[in-house]
Amino acid sequence: MVRLLCHLYDIMLAMVMACFMVLGYCLYVFLFPFYRWPFFFRLLYSLALAGLAALLACGVFITHELKKRAIQKPYSESFVTVKKGMGLNQIVAKLDKQDIIQSPLQFKLVAVLKGAPSKLKAGRYKLNNHLSIEDILDAMVRGSVYRNHLVVPEGYMAWQIASMLKRTMEIDSAAFMALVCDSAFARSCGVPAGSLEGYLFPDTYLFDWDASAEQIIKIMLRRFEEKFREQYTETPITRKYSRHRIVTMASIVEAEAAVDGERELIAGVFYNRLARRIPLGADPTVRFAVKKYTEPLTVRDLAMVSPYNTRIYRGLPPGPICNPGARALYAAMHPLETTMLYFVAKRDGSNEHFFSETNDGHVQNKERAKQNKRLQKNRGVQGPY
Repeated sequence: MVRLLCHLYDIMLAMVMACFMVLGYCLYVFLFPFYRWPFFFRLLYSLALAGLAALLACGVFITHELKKRAIQKPYSESFVTVKKGMGLNQIVAKLDKQDIIQSPLQFKLVAVLKGAPSKLKAGRYKLNNHLSIEDILDAMVRGSVYRNHLVVPEGYMAWQIASMLKRTMEIDSAAFMALVCDSAFARSCGVPAGSLEGYLFPDTYLFDWDASAEQIIKIMLRRFEEKFREQYTETPITRKYSRHRIVTMASIVEAEAAVDGERELIAGVFYNRLARRIPLGADPTVRFAVKKYTEPLTVRDLAMVSPYNTRIYRGLPPGPICNPGARALYAAMHPLETTMLYFVAKRDGSNEHFFSETNDGHVQNKERAKQNKRLQKNRGVQGPY
């Protein structure tokens, strides 16, 4: 349709040019006795007519070139937000500013001819500059708004989710975190804890374009409830521990386990340590306390006075340290029965762990892990700290 309108415009200009030439010829031949004029004036008049014809021809040529360039523009996408109450002129101005349409006048003309101005729906649309006017109008009349696709990985912390939302949906991350850390809001959502950390279920979501931080949190909490019920069965663990403590354990298992087959075993080790009143010794809890997520932990970090420091305090920390997925929740409710009390990362690139029943065995495993790390370094492989 856009190309058709451009061609019609070309034809219109050509017809106007032809009319002017015919009119000039008629004036030249029939209305004025030019043969009586001096040669100089006849020459000037002829040149004026020729100049007018040349200007009109240039207009046709320039229009054609502009049309070609518009059609050949590199492909680009853009989000266009149409707010409630916006009129056609405001919408067209946005589309033109974001370089989605080639001609505002043509867009308005087509919109009026299709009776679309009163049918355009508010929303956030994902458009590109190769769409026809009809395609853009049809999308806005149908209300084919863009839904934000968000994939939250297992083990993400609330602040990481907030950063994702700010980047992908322009959600205020500070407002999001304020709700996450609001104990009154948590209780109103059925979470008897000081924070919603651990209950923002990691999954794939499609959020409406205008979803608020509160709406997003409630959607994630509903998903958590669904998944927790799916994993729940009556076990000695679920009878002994509250849901909050199970979720806390699941978050530690999620942070420690990088291999699916080890989750239940790691959970079994931690429950054994709890039963014997041995500190869990889980470094991810220390990282959560000192907010140091990638750098090596120092001696000072490991000695930090915090209820989340399971290196020096027995029992579970006050709450989850990340948001566990379904497999970690299952492991926390169905730990493997084992005699193991210790584990350490192999550091051989496999993401697996050495397990042992005694501290002596643990010391030996740590030496093996150090050797593996040296071998990896010699091979040029940079492993985790």
